[in-house]
Amino acid sequence: MRINGEILRNVIAVALVSAACSSSPAAPDSSGGGTGGRVGMTGSGGSPGPGGDAGQAQDVGSGGAGGAVGTNGTVLTGSADGTPFTSVGSVLWAGMPDVAASTVIYVFSNPIQCADITQAGWDTTITNKTQILEVKAMGTTPGVYQPIIKAPRLPAAGEAQVNYTLSLTSGTPTESFSTSGSVTLTKLTATTSVIGSFDLMFGANALKGTFQASYCAAGREP
Repeated sequence: MRINGEILRNVIAVALVSAACSSSPAAPDSSGGGTGGRVGMTGSGGSPGPGGDAGQAQDVGSGGAGGAVGTNGTVLTGSADGTPFTSVGSVLWAGMPDVAASTVIYVFSNPIQCADITQAGWDTTITNKTQILEVKAMGTTPGVYQPIIKAPRLPAAGEAQVNYTLSLTSGTPTESFSTSGSVTLTKLTATTSVIGSFDLMFGANALKGTFQASYCAAGREP
């Protein structure tokens, strides 16, 4: 069948126009997301683009709840009465304990000087409401001291006694005694320092720590 020339030319022109349109790149979809973000930043454009997920802002936390740490490496975790040590200000080794054949360590939440613990009743004269942990090991050599003896009974050689109190400048401080656990003296350097640790229970409360105490020649028990 013969086809009219004019009609044929029109058909060919339409076909060429259609082919040109189909080969052109598609316009961007304005509803699509932007580029993917990097770690720690939000991707541009809102929703995630095809290049990756949009990043989330980094959260800088305050860190886990740790124990009180002293400048000399003393670390305490837990508490004796439900109130953890807020800090460790000083750790002193009393050079004049009630029993000569004992090692008595004091951990203070505030900075306390050796001269502050040389008089009887010093727990009523130092900074008010200072947390005090008294660690008494009945011996002067490295070792594990246990069991923990609760007052009013006095510990025997090889045993230990630990109490916690708050200093009071008005009134009499109340002592809480550890009910179980152990005290370890790791290293004693005469007239210099004691290094050790403890793992204690005060009823339902647990208190653990390591310490390095500085020698206080005239230091005594309150």
